[in-house]
Amino acid sequence: MKIINLSTLTRKPWDRNQFLDLEIERLQEEIGVRERIGIHLPVKLKEQFLTVLENFINVHAKLKNIQEKTQLQQRLQAREFTSFNSLPAELRLKIWEFTFASHTQPRVHYVRIANLSGDRDVTFISNQPVSPILHTNHESRSHYFLKTLSTFAFETYINFDTDIVYIPDFEDRRLSFREFLDFKDSQKIQKLALRKNFFCDIPLPGHFSSKHLEMTDSLRDWNQMLVIFEDKRPAIEVWKDTSMVFREFSAREKRATAERSYARQQCKVLNGMLEGIDEETMDFRFGQFESRLDDIGLLTTSFTEGLEISSL
Repeated sequence: MKIINLSTLTRKPWDRNQFLDLEIERLQEEIGVRERIGIHLPVKLKEQFLTVLENFINVHAKLKNIQEKTQLQQRLQAREFTSFNSLPAELRLKIWEFTFASHTQPRVHYVRIANLSGDRDVTFISNQPVSPILHTNHESRSHYFLKTLSTFAFETYINFDTDIVYIPDFEDRRLSFREFLDFKDSQKIQKLALRKNFFCDIPLPGHFSSKHLEMTDSLRDWNQMLVIFEDKRPAIEVWKDTSMVFREFSAREKRATAERSYARQQCKVLNGMLEGIDEETMDFRFGQFESRLDDIGLLTTSFTEGLEISSL
């Protein structure tokens, strides 16, 4: 019978000299050294030589990484489109129109007071940014104004026929609201939005009807009042939301709560009083704002920043 010994064989451990030889051999093969050193070196020199090889490989790897990144950037630059001005005018205008497509739709401008100076020289500003397309060239700027029908107001560009000016509240409601009514840009407002609590407590003297008449006297183009519910966000959060859209309540939603019914009845009485004195009635709307991610805006911003063209 053949007896098989399954016990682990005792291996003689490598000494430091053998380990260094194997590591040096491996690293030399890695970096492609063909001519090896034929003389025997003491252990101390082998350790120093191994350290030099390791440092060389680390530096070489970093240089290779930098070279690869540089080559990638060069390839990307070589693929950049640099003949935009050579495109037909119709195609260029279509591209411009795509970049500011969100500005051709109704937008909500949250308007607040800018930083006050010592003499309280009040300026009201919008949270909607100026489109970068206005700073590209003459053609893009002209096409923007042609398609958006915007005018400069509240330190941005607004289409008063479609855009909504939203005032959630003021820190000093009584003083600031009076200044807002007297502000030159406010005279162009057609669609004004106020939170329900602000709307029902207009900080002007007199009866609700007289307050309304005073507002219409200051806001000469004002023809639509949007009463906003369910927006209890702090001012800083509203300011950052540039993608708000107004959603009007359905008939059932308008009757859903006593608060909404009361506000509707108040507006109905007001319009009845205006009719009694031969004044124009107001178009009241009731609803809330919803935030919608502006995908077109995100795409067009990156497109505009990446498009390198010369000014016409």
